[in-house]
Amino acid sequence: MKATDLNQAMNYVEDGYLLELDTTKKEILTMKNRKKTLRILMAAALIALMAVTAVAAEGLDLFSLESGRSKTYRSYAEVAKAITESGMEDLHIPQTLDGGFRFQSVQVQDVNGRDEQGSHVLTYRQLEAEYRSDAGQQLYLSIHPALESLGEHEGNPTAVRSLGDVTMRYYLDHYRLVPGDYTLTEADKQWQSQPGNFISYGSDKVEQQDVAFLCWDQGGVQYTLMDMGAALRQDTLFAIAQEMLAG
Repeated sequence: MKATDLNQAMNYVEDGYLLELDTTKKEILTMKNRKKTLRILMAAALIALMAVTAVAAEGLDLFSLESGRSKTYRSYAEVAKAITESGMEDLHIPQTLDGGFRFQSVQVQDVNGRDEQGSHVLTYRQLEAEYRSDAGQQLYLSIHPALESLGEHEGNPTAVRSLGDVTMRYYLDHYRLVPGDYTLTEADKQWQSQPGNFISYGSDKVEQQDVAFLCWDQGGVQYTLMDMGAALRQDTLFAIAQEMLAG
């Protein structure tokens, strides 16, 4: 199995997800409960951050990632508790971010990996913090261990910058969200074949959205800033990341 042959697919059941790793396209295959466009985009973007490396996938026989228990904290005073529950140390989750973004909540989420027979082979915890500006813009900070079994985004970054020994990678993906019974046209297939373009199933109507995210690894942890709708300039995301790295 090669890394480029892996699928990142999602099956939403209530608030959980299932990522199946067996084909080349990122698709939301089914949605038993319709989710808002924002949540679909968040799911699809997170899939892009959970590509499984070929060696680790073969060694672990890893086939799927699925959500387990989760707990949400809405008070910044409880962030330290969430970090402790995550099992990760020395994390920095700011109360405010450059650009007028303020902390709204943080969720601690269990993620379980299974092999093709459904046997458990991997468990880790991730944090997902939500920020919102006075203008209503939303920004998400996702944090999980930089495990060998979880690789980087499969595309080429649009921009790369370094701060000390930390490399920050900026990506801009384009998503076409379609209903579950939608039949792809030849134009859809041609569009999907272009790097950075993905078609995801599960929306109530055909919609197109951009998602920008900035990733970096620090101290054995992967951080990802996600801008749903790509409303912010890439320089703004880099500035936020640099602010976080500066502590």
